[in-house]
Amino acid sequence: MKTKKTMFACWIILGIIYNLLPAFIRDTGSGMFLLLLVLPAATLSISVFYGLRQDSILLFPCISGFLFVPAVFLYMNTSALFYVLLYGAVSFAGYGIGKCMTILAGKNNN
Repeated sequence: MKTKKTMFACWIILGIIYNLLPAFIRDTGSGMFLLLLVLPAATLSISVFYGLRQDSILLFPCISGFLFVPAVFLYMNTSALFYVLLYGAVSFAGYGIGKCMTILAGKNNN
């Protein structure tokens, strides 16, 4: 039950970030900064946190990328669907980093 609560809390945070921050894009510079730096950094940090705290559930990184789909249709056009794959890959990487850190920390404690 704790795993599901943490997973849903992380998804809610990512969903809010993905769907509110693109509303502040005003020009190309702010769009590139947001889409290529801020959102991937937020995705990576939340995914590392989830990987550190939870058991192996690969559903989290899969769904994390798809949470960006509503923002594509609200604020952008379909050419931005590439970012769904990008954020999904970043989420997989963050989750993997978190799990590796957990494994390494567990080996050091023995």
